[in-house]
Amino acid sequence: MTANDIPVLENEILQAFDALIPYMPHLFEEEVFFGITDRFRFLRFVPSPNLHPNIHEGDPIPPGDAIYDALRLGQPVTKILPQGLYGVKFKAVGIPIKDKYGQVIGGIGIGRLV
Repeated sequence: MTANDIPVLENEILQAFDALIPYMPHLFEEEVFFGITDRFRFLRFVPSPNLHPNIHEGDPIPPGDAIYDALRLGQPVTKILPQGLYGVKFKAVGIPIKDKYGQVIGGIGIGRLV
């Protein structure tokens, strides 16, 4: 998948997160990475310099991911993801993003080393 194949973020809330995501790593003292998803796949992914999980834009969100759980529960989920899921063990926070009607339209994820 090339950058031209990445889906356009059509929802204004997802667009707002997409505009902010390049700045987010600067808000943390520790190394973190970020992802934005729709309800099914990663739309954007910003790795940290020394933490490179096997996540690519366009990849489906696998069961077991914190975002996967957050999308289904409609609330934030924090969990330790095993090395087998993305090639590195890390602590993940998945937060559902809802539209103005309260419908879950996507998620944002933050990961850091355990």
